[in-house]
Amino acid sequence: MADQQPLRATFFTFRRRERGLLLPAAITFAVLMILSFIALTVLVSLAMGVSPAAMFNPRESQGVALEMANAPQRILNVLGIEFLFLVVFFILCAAFEAGCLRWMIRGERGGLFGIALNADTWRVYGTYWLWAIFAFIADLFIALIGVMLGFVANQIGASTPGFEWVWMLLVALIVLCLPVILIVRTAPAAAVSVGTKRFAFFDSWKVTKGRFWAMFGSFLLLIILQIVLTLALWGAMFGTVFAGMLQAIVAGWSNPQQMSQGMEAAMANIYASPAVFALYVGLQIAGVVMGVIFHLLFFGVNARAVIAAAEDGKIQGLVTVETAKTFE
Repeated sequence: MADQQPLRATFFTFRRRERGLLLPAAITFAVLMILSFIALTVLVSLAMGVSPAAMFNPRESQGVALEMANAPQRILNVLGIEFLFLVVFFILCAAFEAGCLRWMIRGERGGLFGIALNADTWRVYGTYWLWAIFAFIADLFIALIGVMLGFVANQIGASTPGFEWVWMLLVALIVLCLPVILIVRTAPAAAVSVGTKRFAFFDSWKVTKGRFWAMFGSFLLLIILQIVLTLALWGAMFGTVFAGMLQAIVAGWSNPQQMSQGMEAAMANIYASPAVFALYVGLQIAGVVMGVIFHLLFFGVNARAVIAAAEDGKIQGLVTVETAKTFE
């Protein structure tokens, strides 16, 4: 069935009705993540046998790192704690994404400002694992294709000067196109699973059918905006907080020991000066806020694509806000 309407998904998240849940959900997610990082710091410091405050002191943390090199069991303990943190981190991310998608697509709240460990969360979490598996397989496939085509190019190029470079450029373009296609075509997988209340990873192919370029354009625009704002944020960071570190790198470029001492002194100055430390924390918070906003924008693109696909008859069984209203 032909598409009935333009996608207009890039800023779908900014619709007025979305603010009722997305803002408190984002704040709740940020608070939970901050608490998780605090817990991680405390657990890692206990595993190292030092106080949590030492983790933020450049000189003490450097001494701890030297001691850790001679304590393999402590290293294993820290790695185990960090692995468990990653599991918790991705479950929280799945709960946040599921809560946002549930509201944007189905108009449903639930849990702590939308965040809950329910079936939608585990569907999104399962989607993360499939993405990881597909990424691994795609990397292997791309590496194999690259080696094979490189071998062919080397054989042909032996008798044709300059041909090898042209061929490798074409191969590079092909290798770059495949991941982009897979990313765009599977991007709405979590959204369609939340919308249909069933694990429907492969239905994302139906959702993006006929809308590949529209979704690619939305993602590309958001990525460009994110890169520009990230560069601006890093420019502010290195122009103020890390200015001393840059000076140390430039001054000690030919003297590694001098560079190391200068960078250590610059880092110590960040924690010694309340004004610099406050600016550092403020810029870090700005980076987190920006990251959450762009996550919400990407969620919105996928949610809008799923709703549009249902309206066009490409997928069945989607529970949307409009569908839910018919049962009120």
